[in-house]
Amino acid sequence: MRALSLSPNAHAHEAQAGIEVWLLAAGAGKTAATASSMCPVTKGDLRADDLIPNHALRCIIQAWCVANRCRGVERIPTPWVPVTLAQACEVLGLGEVDAAARAGDAARCGAAVREVGRLARESDRDRRCLASSGAASALAAAVTSFAAVSDSSASSVLLNDVQASLVLVMPLDEKAIMAIGSSTASVALLANVAKHDDLQRRLQAVVVIREIVVLSSCC
Repeated sequence: MRALSLSPNAHAHEAQAGIEVWLLAAGAGKTAATASSMCPVTKGDLRADDLIPNHALRCIIQAWCVANRCRGVERIPTPWVPVTLAQACEVLGLGEVDAAARAGDAARCGAAVREVGRLARESDRDRRCLASSGAASALAAAVTSFAAVSDSSASSVLLNDVQASLVLVMPLDEKAIMAIGSSTASVALLANVAKHDDLQRRLQAVVVIREIVVLSSCC
């Protein structure tokens, strides 16, 4: 067991390769209101968000690995710490991204946006947490704030970072679609990137444009 997690019923589980995969598979197709799944041990209700990293048990196992290194046992790595809703809200929404965008501070906003991207790449659980915290709408607001001044170096770098992070937290919500879709400068920027930038940026821009078009037609 490498990424140990403790459920509310006091059972320890392997998180990334075990219990989280189980819960995601069991919860496939369910709505947020009915997302509870069954614990494979107790058969009680259990959600992926209820899992808590079991640091005490992990430390014991790591110490055992070190003590038995001479027998060829490798020390298990310290797993990532899942992002919490409070951390997500601190970075997003009325937090760092939004505050920096409102202040017109491209450098500060860029640092916050890169942190969003880093967290989204950590794990599917972190990505879902960020998405449910309003990541898409916060990033879309950053696009509309700086799209009109994209000719400046700082704004150009920021918008590239926003675009890369936006792809990670899809699908876009209605607020994000309205923010980008109603901004002529934002749409023009995405179209320009899709035509003239490097391949990775072009693909990201096309994905965002396609998402806006598809979801706009459904609204």
